[in-house]
Amino acid sequence: MVASVIIRKRWKEKEVNSGLTVLYVINLFLMHCFAALLYLLPWHRFVEGKYMLDGFQEATYGMCAFGLGNLILSPSILSLLSMPRNRDVVNKTEHKSQPKVIKMYFLIGLICYFILPPILGGLPTVTALMSAGQQLMITGLCLLCWQAWQENNKKRLRRWLIISFSLPFFSIILRGFLGEGVMMTLIILIFTSKFFRSKWRLIVIGVVLFYFGLSFYLMYMRDRDTLRSVIWSDSPMIARIKVLQDTLSKPILLNPFNVEHLESIDERMNQNILAGVAVEYLNSGKVDYAHGQTLWESLLAVIPRVVWQEKNIYAGSPGIVTKYTGVPFSEMTSVGVGQVMEFYINFGRMGVIIGFLCLGIIVAIIDTMAGYYLAGNNLQKFTLWFLPGLASFMCGSFVESTASAGASIFIAYLTGSAYLSLLFFILTLYVLMELIKRFILR
Repeated sequence: MVASVIIRKRWKEKEVNSGLTVLYVINLFLMHCFAALLYLLPWHRFVEGKYMLDGFQEATYGMCAFGLGNLILSPSILSLLSMPRNRDVVNKTEHKSQPKVIKMYFLIGLICYFILPPILGGLPTVTALMSAGQQLMITGLCLLCWQAWQENNKKRLRRWLIISFSLPFFSIILRGFLGEGVMMTLIILIFTSKFFRSKWRLIVIGVVLFYFGLSFYLMYMRDRDTLRSVIWSDSPMIARIKVLQDTLSKPILLNPFNVEHLESIDERMNQNILAGVAVEYLNSGKVDYAHGQTLWESLLAVIPRVVWQEKNIYAGSPGIVTKYTGVPFSEMTSVGVGQVMEFYINFGRMGVIIGFLCLGIIVAIIDTMAGYYLAGNNLQKFTLWFLPGLASFMCGSFVESTASAGASIFIAYLTGSAYLSLLFFILTLYVLMELIKRFILR
C-alpha cells in the first residue's frame, strides 16, 4: 500500500523527477514483497515461512519509513534548497537539447560495457570506473528515448525501446547473469513511462511485461548452469548465442499453480529469508550488532583502491551474511546483503526505520534535482545527479552503492561538454591500440 502511494505521487505529470524514486520502490518491492505475497497462495509449501515473515516485517517498517521521508519530509528540505517541484515553473529555454552529447554518452557507455571489460577487467579502480561507464550507456538510452519523445518521433522511440529490451540477452551472453540486464531495461522503462499520460495503459502493459519477464526468468533458472558453463569458459560468441537459442527454443509460461515455479521465484527473488534469518540469529545472542561498522566501511569504499592500495573492503558480501546469519557461503559467491538486512544488523529495527527515513529524503532530493535539470534541458547537470543516483539506489550493499556512486560522480564530471569528445577519443584510441597489440601477438 505504501509503495503504491509513493509511485502514484511520483508518477504525476506535473511532478518534477526523473523516476529514481519509482525505480527504487519497485526494486525494493520486487526483492521483499512480490515473493512474499506468493506465500498467501494456499498451495505454496511455505519452505521458509517463519524467516520470510520476520524479514518481510522489517522490510515493511523500512518501506513505511522511506515513504515518510520521501513524501512528507523531503518537500520541506527541497523548499530550503529553493528547488521547484512543479514542472510548470521550470525554465525550459535555459539550455537546448544536445543530440551529439546524448549520442556520445551512449557510445562511451557501449565501449565501457562491451569492449573494455575483457581488456581491463580486474584492475583496481578501473573496474569501478567501467561500471560507472556502463551506467552512462543506460543514461544515454534514457536520453535518446526522451529526445525522440520531445521530437514526437514515435518510430525512433520504439527503436530505442527495442534496443532496451535486448539488454537482458546481452547480459546473459556476456556475463552469464540475467538480473543486470533486467535492471538496465527496468531503468529505461520507468524513465520513459514519465512521458506517457495514459497511466492505465502503462499499468496493463507493465503487468503483461512482468508476466513474460517472470516466464523468461524461469527459463533462465532452468538452464542457468548450462548457460554459465559455456559463457564462463570463454567460449566463442557463436557458442554463447547457440546455447541461449536452445534456452529460448524451450519456452516456459509462468503457472501460479505450479509449486516448482513458485519455489524458483522464492529462491532468488526473496531477500526476506536471509533478513529473517539475521533477525533470528541476532535475537538469539549468537552475534552482536555491527554498530555501524558496515556503514562506516561504505564511506571508506569511496576512496579509490589506486589511492589506498591496502583497502580491505570489497564488493559482494558473503562474509557479512555468514557472520550475521550463521549460513556458510563460498568465498567465490557474491551474496547480496540488501539494505533492510544491513540496517538491521547494525542497529536493529530502529536502524531500519531511521535508515530508510534518511534514504527516502536523499532519494527524493536526487530524483527531483535530476528531473529539474532534465526539464530545463541541462543535460550535463542532469547526468551529474542521475548517474550517481542509478549507482547508489539499487538496493544492494552500501559498500557497492557508495563505491559506484563515487566512480559515477567522477565519470559525470569527465563527461562535461569540455571533456566529452576528448574522453571518447582517448577510449577509442586505447581500444584500437589494444586490438592491434593482440593481433600482432597472435
